[in-house]
Amino acid sequence: MDKIYELGDGMRDRIFSNTKDPFLLERFDMWLLEHQGDNPIKDIKFEDIKFENVVLAKIANKIRAGATPSSKIKEYWKDKNETGGLPWLDINRKDFENHKIDSFRKKITKKGYENSSTWLVPKNSVMITIGGSLGFVGYNSFETCTNQNILSVVLDKDYDYKYIILNLENFYKHNIRNLDSKYGNLSKTTESKRIIPIPKPTKYKTSLEIQKLLARFLREYATWSSDMKRLHIKMGQKSAQMRDLLISHTFGADT
Repeated sequence: MDKIYELGDGMRDRIFSNTKDPFLLERFDMWLLEHQGDNPIKDIKFEDIKFENVVLAKIANKIRAGATPSSKIKEYWKDKNETGGLPWLDINRKDFENHKIDSFRKKITKKGYENSSTWLVPKNSVMITIGGSLGFVGYNSFETCTNQNILSVVLDKDYDYKYIILNLENFYKHNIRNLDSKYGNLSKTTESKRIIPIPKPTKYKTSLEIQKLLARFLREYATWSSDMKRLHIKMGQKSAQMRDLLISHTFGADT
């Protein structure tokens, strides 16, 4: 059981390192078979997928951090509930927990925008925290400006933002967020050089189709493994309760 739910993260390690072990091949191919009904996925097995390592800058149209208008000038800012203005994001780790960023706490005015170096990030861009809390990744579900601690990546149309997010998160989780990390601060320079394994097209699938397929598989597998873990814990708690009840009835409450 431990092996099953630990692979919620381990499965990403295996895919992004292109490790074709039997467990990965079996799970991926079984998942494909399960989706042959309403949404057929044909003509591909994991063993057919080959990867090419590319740097993030090569697959992005734009990589840029935001900025903060002066907090001393009131006319640069609006309350989030006021009409007009532009959404503006600062770092809140909760926003990145499920990857999808769908809320904001502040707005800036046109003057605030014009008098700072922030910019309006297109929706569904990859957002990386590069200051404060390092190495958290998500995407914006609306156009927004950000502060300087968020690096936004506008991908080329041939690349899937959800696949790229899972890949980056896998790297950051192992290499950036731990206290013994050998990596320093993140920046546009460091992240532009970040290596991403991109699946090559096959005879029947484009690279983009395979990226979306892998991202969907990893999301569903992570949900499944998390559910299995919760069930395993719940069963363990039930077993402990039954054991205590049995002991109490057999030997008395003071045992």
